[in-house]
Amino acid sequence: MLFRSLILSSLIVQLVMLVVLLGNNLRVIDEHLTRLTENRLTAIQLAYKTAVSLPLASRDYATLRDIFDGWRQTEDIAYLIVTDPNGAVLAGSGWKEDTPLPTPSASYEGLQILHVAFPVDFLGQNYGTLHYGLSLHFLKAARHDLMLQGALISSAALLLSALVMFSLGYWLTRNLSLLTEASSSIASGSYRTTLPVTDEDEVGLLSHNFQLMAEAIESRVSELAAHLSRDR
Repeated sequence: MLFRSLILSSLIVQLVMLVVLLGNNLRVIDEHLTRLTENRLTAIQLAYKTAVSLPLASRDYATLRDIFDGWRQTEDIAYLIVTDPNGAVLAGSGWKEDTPLPTPSASYEGLQILHVAFPVDFLGQNYGTLHYGLSLHFLKAARHDLMLQGALISSAALLLSALVMFSLGYWLTRNLSLLTEASSSIASGSYRTTLPVTDEDEVGLLSHNFQLMAEAIESRVSELAAHLSRDR
């Protein structure tokens, strides 16, 4: 009973610590991934604005379509559209012309595609707005991989801890059963109890003292029995 309680309580503490540690690590890594995504959006905006501003200012829409088709070769760009200041579509790739443009996304949570829009300026004049969709599959995949790896590592750590605690608990309590049997034997009146304990740890010292106590009780009982015999 003591052995099982020791193992169970230790595993519960270990499990709680692993859950807290894993949750905190996932939170920190997720925040890091979010910052990387924001930095990427800033870099994309700068690169796209630079590449689109001149063809848009010169109304070279064929070149814009070619540029958009080339950019969409990357897996994370879902669509690209440029509109004039009044909202009319001038060129695009990956978006149906008869479909209304999506509203720019306010957050990343629960999205498959992040919708982004920013103005395109050239020499201080606004020529339109560039709309594009950034696939957030990499965020979902990264979170899934982190959760999976975290669960595997935690499970392995919990299993290893269980094995270590089982071995340690068995080593600590292996002689307690002998002490229990010895105390039951003494309580039933049998004082000739031998405890073959040779370890020099606390349990071994306790067993040794228990043996001395049993011998002292036996000696005292023998003396008392002899004294009662003489009195008769």
